[in-house]
Amino acid sequence: MLGFGKKTAAVAGLGRLESEVMNALWAQPEEASVRELLPRLGRSLAYTTVMTTLDRLYKKGLLTRRKAERAFMYRPSCSREEWQSQRAGEVVREFLTAPGAAHGAVLATLVESVGPGQEPLLAALEAKIRAHRSALRAAEAERTEKREQTAPAEKSQ
Repeated sequence: MLGFGKKTAAVAGLGRLESEVMNALWAQPEEASVRELLPRLGRSLAYTTVMTTLDRLYKKGLLTRRKAERAFMYRPSCSREEWQSQRAGEVVREFLTAPGAAHGAVLATLVESVGPGQEPLLAALEAKIRAHRSALRAAEAERTEKREQTAPAEKSQ
């Protein structure tokens, strides 16, 4: 589960209409009411259908809302990039932590998905790997130091 404030959004993804609504809201800088959003969705939908979809997205934590006269005004609680990053992270974590996970296959698929002209992505991945490896080593060194500091105290008791 992903956290967006007090509410959470499932990573499994969004339904078709939920995706359309989020894309319409991400495409505009300002908040929108149901009535303002309806024409931006590109197909004929009932007001109540869009209202229910917005309410569901709000309850999942993907939208914020405020009361404006008799209607709610909605705005995304995260950017499209943040949503995609969090979804991707959850999917990868799920694969890597699953019992009997094929870690090599997951990583190979990720690397092999990089196509011609996307070499900078591999360089960015290498940089992230180096930085994460360094952070893991620093955290392990800190844990070891703490264990060594507490071990003599425990022996003297």
